[in-house]
Parts: sequence; structure tokens; C-alpha cells
Amino acid sequence: MKKIKTLCAVCAMAMCFSTLSVTASAEETSGGAALTREQCNKIVETAIEEYHIVVPDMEEYKAYIWDMAKESGLTANAVETQFQADFGKAAERKKLNEKRAADVYINSAEEAMAALDEINAEKHTAYNLGVGPFAEKADYLDALQLDKEAFKERVEHEMKNNQGGELVEKLGIEDFNEKLPGVSLRSIREDVQQESNGILTNLNTSDNTIVKGYLNARVFSVTGNPGSFTYERIKSYGVSNYGSAKNGSCSLSGSSGSHTAVIHASGYIGYISVTGQIPFSAG
Repeated sequence: MKKIKTLCAVCAMAMCFSTLSVTASAEETSGGAALTREQCNKIVETAIEEYHIVVPDMEEYKAYIWDMAKESGLTANAVETQFQADFGKAAERKKLNEKRAADVYINSAEEAMAALDEINAEKHTAYNLGVGPFAEKADYLDALQLDKEAFKERVEHEMKNNQGGELVEKLGIEDFNEKLPGVSLRSIREDVQQESNGILTNLNTSDNTIVKGYLNARVFSVTGNPGSFTYERIKSYGVSNYGSAKNGSCSLSGSSGSHTAVIHASGYIGYISVTGQIPFSAG
């Protein structure tokens, strides 16, 4: 009887070890095991090939994904799932945005910002798009079917006397004249603190996010007339709000004597690389 009990115990232990081995093997196969740097790099390489992902720097991108995965304790399955979520419908989205760019309606961030720039030049206003992702706003504009003149007319009507309206609210349009001096005769040399919004573009889908930058500088003009100023010295610059982007970085182009300056900014939204510009004018 004792022998039988002993044999039963041994069999039970053997079955237990066998079950644990199968479970561990299943977890490893399904991506449940801890992710290694080598595995992560392989997943990134496979995803780039499968989804035709555009990245500015392969090694930097691999390091970024690894840091994200390590910080959050992600498994291989979780990383692959995130790639699927971010890029599974990228080709479909890019096709939609290309169609938008080709039609006569204002339904993209570039078109909306260009229309606002026209209003600003004509009316000496400083209207700008609100910071944040633009994909849902583009879908909203799609439904409105406003050409450029209709879009400009509606914006001006809604912004008149700060009344606001649905379009202004949906696009988060704000008037920077509330923060900056209006267009008028100025000193021939003065220090200015400027803010401007720009567009970061997802190269895989052409979707956008709006970001806000700042520029502190000394400007100069021989006459002091609007439109004649140049940047004499740029003191500081940066991106104060990256919208939905993370891990942002930026650089500046624009030297002494230039009428304009541009902040070149980039970052990531999830696993998506975004890049673009924030323009400034000396006035």
C-alpha cells in the first residue's frame, strides 16, 4: 500500500512539472514571457516591413520602441498589438487624406491653416488652429463640405465680436491678438515674445497634430512699418505644447536679418513618428 502511494505521488509530481513546462512554453510562444531587446528589435523590423512604416532614423526608432516597452513592461504580443492598432489601417487613412487634398473643400489641417492665414493677411487678425490631434476635426470638416471662401466667411462670422460658434469650437480656433500686439506702427527696435502654431504630420497616414511654439527675440526695422521687421537676435525658442505627441525635439532655422524663422519639430504619437514646422514672422 505504501509503494502504491509513493508511485502515485511521483506520477502526480511528474504531471505537475509537465503541465508547468507546457504552460511556460505556451506563454513564451504567445508573447507572455518578458520581452528582450533582441526580440523587440525583430518585432520592429518585421512591423516596418509589413506596414511600410516611414521612420526618420531606424536605430533611434528601435531604441524608442524598446524604451516604451521596457518602461511599461510590455510583452511581445502587446508590442505587436500596438503596431497593428497604429498602422493596420494606415494605407486606408492615407488614401482618404490624399483624396481630401485633391478636392475643393477645406478638410485638412494644411488647408484650414492656409485659409486662416488668408484671413489674417486680409483682416490683420491672428487666428490659429487649436493644439491637438486633427484627425477627428478633418472628419468633421468632411461632413461640412465648405470650400475656401465659405470656410473663411463662416470663421469670420463666428469669430466676430468673440461670439464663437460650432466651427470655431470644433477646430479650437483662437485669436493670438489677445496675447500679442496688433499690426501697427512699432519701435524700430524692440523685444518681442511670439507664439505660433504649426503642423506635425504622420508620414504613414498624412494625419496631423497641431503644436504650439514660442520665440523670444529682438526685432529691427529701419522704418518701423509693419512687414519691414527682421530678426536681429533670437534669444530663446521651443515647443510649449506638442499636442498629442511625446518625446518631442526641435531645432530652429532663421538667422540675423531674416524676416522669418521656423521651428522644426518632431515627436511620436504611440509608435507613429510625426514631423513638421512652426513658422514665425518678425512683423
